[in-house]
Amino acid sequence: MCKLKSGLLFKAGVFVPDYDSHDRMLQEKGIEDTAENRAMGKYIRFELSPKNDDPFTPVSSWVFRIDQDELPEWYEADPGKYEQMAREAVEKWASKRIFVGKEIAEIKQGENYYLKDCTVGTVSRDTIIADMRGSSAVQNMRDSSVVRNMLDSSAVQNMWESSVVQNMLDSSVVQDMWGSSVVQDMWGSSVVQDMRDSSAVRNMRGRSAVRDMRDSSVVQDMWDNSVVQNMRDSSVVRNLYEKSIAICRGKSVIYVSSDFPVKLQ
Repeated sequence: MCKLKSGLLFKAGVFVPDYDSHDRMLQEKGIEDTAENRAMGKYIRFELSPKNDDPFTPVSSWVFRIDQDELPEWYEADPGKYEQMAREAVEKWASKRIFVGKEIAEIKQGENYYLKDCTVGTVSRDTIIADMRGSSAVQNMRDSSVVRNMLDSSAVQNMWESSVVQNMLDSSVVQDMWGSSVVQDMWGSSVVQDMRDSSAVRNMRGRSAVRDMRDSSVVQDMWDNSVVQNMRDSSVVRNLYEKSIAICRGKSVIYVSSDFPVKLQ
């Protein structure tokens, strides 16, 4: 699996796109991924990765490695030169994708942004935020934007349309979800305050909470002390475990479970 940050080396240059898939890079460059092409030196796969998977450490401390066995003569004649080319290219990429302690009005388009202790006004247009850490906050997520991981006390205030948060850890918060927005997993003390339209939370663990769900919103699974305070119209909780609480309105279903699995149909 390709790691942060992956790229391709060529005899006369380097290619470091926003994404990390070597196969996708070769496809974009119109190069077939064959042993013959590698042996001929048409490209070299490389990775420059942060220690302990912490993208907020200086790129100068990241570990360089070649991700293939076949090495052409032009590389073996001066490997230091090509490592430096790779590092310079990744430094340039990081300056536009990794931010610490910044106030950013808008992030629009592009993949794999990394935010720590940052405030962002709006994330829009199919943007992908790979990680939010520290006390980072996004005020608005629009279009089909994605946050892959929310850690520490990160927060999203509003999610519209088909925006997605894939994982919420620790004390992360989403205040409002509209449209078909989705939170896939919630751990720790994560919270979604309001869900509307077809919004969904797929899994909740620990002390996670959803305060209000409306229309066709769904929570699939709840564990430990998870709570849904209000559910309206066609909202569904499929499984409740231990001391979870669901208060359902519209069809007037109210249930508080004990220490065993319960299914609400």
